[in-house]
Amino acid sequence: IAEIQARYDLLEAVAAAREVVENPPAAIAAMGHNRPPDEPDEFDELPYALEDAAIIRRVLDAVEQDARTPDVSPEQVEQDIAPLVPIWKRIGGWLAKKLGLSVDAFFKTVGSAAAIAVTGAAGMYLLKLFNSLQAVIDAATKLF
Repeated sequence: IAEIQARYDLLEAVAAAREVVENPPAAIAAMGHNRPPDEPDEFDELPYALEDAAIIRRVLDAVEQDARTPDVSPEQVEQDIAPLVPIWKRIGGWLAKKLGLSVDAFFKTVGSAAAIAVTGAAGMYLLKLFNSLQAVIDAATKLF
């Protein structure tokens, strides 16, 4: 029963993360190499690009398949989740900087009142994305 619950939790986390990735704020969705953001201060050195969204989508597809595969190996899940971790860490580092926290302090306060201090469409979106990616990583590690 624990394995079934872990697989269900992973599928839920993947669905929630997919919802976030597929619904970025208009300014982020419109960004591209030939289209800079309208609000440069808010998006200064944004740690997230459309290329990251494509990577996240591929990872979510692979991890969803892992959750549905009865005999998937821990190594396969680890390999499939690996490309997500650097994106998650980069977003966490950016959020920490915006909050004036050390990266370690930020990772300890996610979900607390300190994290709510992030403002602006980009900051709020990235906080939501960060939390959803963390949920996928956590659920994937509980699969075994």
